[in-house]
Amino acid sequence: MNEKELDAIIGLLKLGNKKKIFYDSKTKLKKNIKQRKVLEAIFKITSYPSSITQQDLSILLRIPQRSIQIWFQNARHKMKNTQLEGNCFIDENNDIPVSILYRIIFEDSDYK
Repeated sequence: MNEKELDAIIGLLKLGNKKKIFYDSKTKLKKNIKQRKVLEAIFKITSYPSSITQQDLSILLRIPQRSIQIWFQNARHKMKNTQLEGNCFIDENNDIPVSILYRIIFEDSDYK
């Protein structure tokens, strides 16, 4: 699949996603192994995914966007606490193409 086809598919999923996946702050959503591995792979690319990337991940992984946002906040905090001083990288609001998300989620055998 090329990038335009993947963008079209994700656009259709966004349009057809009339039921929003709501985040309930009172209950903790436990992510499965595949979801965690995908989030970790994205974190290796960027620790600050854009809101569009978070929305795409929400649809593809079927978890609330707010849960993804909190996961990245916690991962950045954990990284900051484990990094030696001065080695922390900052890369804000990076938009990851859907084709890369698709490859990470569906094609990379490490994440299946």
